[in-house]
Amino acid sequence: MFWLASPEERALLIFPDDWDISAANNLTGLRRPGRPAYEGESHNRLYGDIWLLDQIAMKTGLRQDLEAVFRINSEMVDDLITLTMFPYVTWFPYNRVARWQRNVKAPATRELPPAIITRLTQSITEQHRLKNLSHS
Repeated sequence: MFWLASPEERALLIFPDDWDISAANNLTGLRRPGRPAYEGESHNRLYGDIWLLDQIAMKTGLRQDLEAVFRINSEMVDDLITLTMFPYVTWFPYNRVARWQRNVKAPATRELPPAIITRLTQSITEQHRLKNLSHS
């Protein structure tokens, strides 16, 4: 739209020379092209849809139920919630979870490659399932 405006209209949209807008260079959205790398906390991680699903898991009691069943391992609860969210957010198969985790903030803090996902799903026993049914 800017380039379609007349020169007079464009002049109205340009910042005056005496304005100090140097702080704009420090914005997190101004990054070099390529895949982002995250170390530590970042406020610019794709978290909107994950945050919403995480809130739904808490409000519906899903997280509390999983914590009751897997009370020994809270990391496993985060892993399972991440695996639950992944297909709804991306529509990809589980072999892409680890790659997806590099770009978004997911509940699981450890990377979930296919081998870990297989071990995780195989570790869920019939006792876990029955324990969950007794809490309902």
